[in-house]
Amino acid sequence: MKVHLTKSQADGKAFANTAPEPVFVLDGLVYLPHYCVPVWVQPGSFTTSLNYRTKFMEYKEDESKRISASELFARGALVEEELLWPREWTKGWRNWLRP
Repeated sequence: MKVHLTKSQADGKAFANTAPEPVFVLDGLVYLPHYCVPVWVQPGSFTTSLNYRTKFMEYKEDESKRISASELFARGALVEEELLWPREWTKGWRNWLRP
């Protein structure tokens, strides 16, 4: 997946392109599409910790917090749209919702 950056001429900052992406909302929680894997992740899926040996922050995913679209639909989640970094695997997602 490539993320193309555009340059704002007004202030010189770089911004990532965004696209409408599907998100699920269940009991007030927003489940976002994973960047690479065709699953949704719930809040708190990624944690950070300091590696004391290297002095760098490590980002880890709790894979038990992954959930499929069918599981979310079964629990009564609603599909909404948010502007996020584009994911390759969600292209054509509106076709998933056809009866």
